[in-house]
Amino acid sequence: MAPQLPLFMGKDGRNIKKCPIVNFNLLREDGAFVGFVEVDKMADLFGIQLRTGCHCNFGACSMHLGITAEIMDVHHQSGKECGDDLDLFEGNPLGSVRISFGRTSSQADLDAFIRMLACCFQGQTFTSTASAASSGSGINFEGQQQQRLYPSGLGRLSHLFVYPIKSCAAMPKKSWPLCPTSGSLLFDRHWMIVSCGGDSVTQKRCSALCSIVPEIDATGESELVLKDRRNELSAIRMATTKCNNAKMVNVSENSKTNGVQCLGKRMPRELMDFGGESLSLWLSELDASLEGSKLISVPSNFSNKANFLLITRASASFIASHVSLPYESVVERFRPNFVVDFGPTSKPFEEDQIAKLAIGSVEFLVVGSCQRCQMICIDQQSGEKDPNVLIGLRDLRLGGKLSFGIYLERNQKQIGDEQRMINNSSISREIHVGCGVRVLEYK
Repeated sequence: MAPQLPLFMGKDGRNIKKCPIVNFNLLREDGAFVGFVEVDKMADLFGIQLRTGCHCNFGACSMHLGITAEIMDVHHQSGKECGDDLDLFEGNPLGSVRISFGRTSSQADLDAFIRMLACCFQGQTFTSTASAASSGSGINFEGQQQQRLYPSGLGRLSHLFVYPIKSCAAMPKKSWPLCPTSGSLLFDRHWMIVSCGGDSVTQKRCSALCSIVPEIDATGESELVLKDRRNELSAIRMATTKCNNAKMVNVSENSKTNGVQCLGKRMPRELMDFGGESLSLWLSELDASLEGSKLISVPSNFSNKANFLLITRASASFIASHVSLPYESVVERFRPNFVVDFGPTSKPFEEDQIAKLAIGSVEFLVVGSCQRCQMICIDQQSGEKDPNVLIGLRDLRLGGKLSFGIYLERNQKQIGDEQRMINNSSISREIHVGCGVRVLEYK
């Protein structure tokens, strides 16, 4: 059954066949509305630019969406703001999708849009096969809604990843210290590549970044080493401490990574350039689009929303099975700091219910969920883009946000207690693979 498109037009409906702009919403086969955020993200996979969001004009919202003044008050009281991603409220749309055709538009553009609808919204694209991916989780999904979440609330840390350079390859570690000042993993997203114009460069712009493999030890006193995963370039080494002749790089105030502004008011507009001309040449040889790029650092880090990102083995295994990809590949695509295994009886997406947890003796607070985009479509080994993971996540999250994983921050009280101890000793915190994980509080 094809997706249904409720169209919005004037009351008389005149000239509908001549209009180059179409406003609409999608309905699923069961009649439920599809949120405009989901439509926008699916279109992005196909290189299609759509206008999505609220109608802005209250009269249009009332006429086309049936939103009364009383309902509008309820929306705003619940946190609705202009330009946010709140697209559905109690199953009803708060905005719509707009597609426009101009002088340069072609039949091929329309065909691409129709293919997107057929691929993403017509019927079931995937079938879940438990044997499709060798996740080894032993998860039984039968009756998962009836079982209590986390019967014991105990697990273990199975993987630990550090990303010294934002949007480049991960460093898998067995143990790693926490930064005593910022509370993040030491050197995690401490560096970032910026273009010659001062804009941040991510894998969405240059997928070759996934082939940059950084290495640094936990002391940070030696050097930062960058290797080419493809072994086409020799490794390049640079000091991690500021040199007397280090240059400063002007960074754009509007620099964004994954759609999130990464340079807030707390960060200087001039940041130190590491590696100089030799690194710029190395980057341009890695990929021509990186010509003139620099490597910059900040005292804290370039994390988007929070210092840590956690996913669970059950959730990653579930998606791996759904899209027929190896478990390891799926984990790499979601770029977590922590992967937690809550055992063979755990269920996918249970992490959404956690409010507070401890990894070893280190306490963390959940500060939000990670909203996903086309970054997860990039194979972290080859750099090739495959939309199946994002579409698969959409299938599994049907009717909800395209989120996967939870953002964590250190418990500030614990950090304060540690800081007082550090002032009197040489204590340092480390996270170790294999250490216990305890859920301390649920939502």
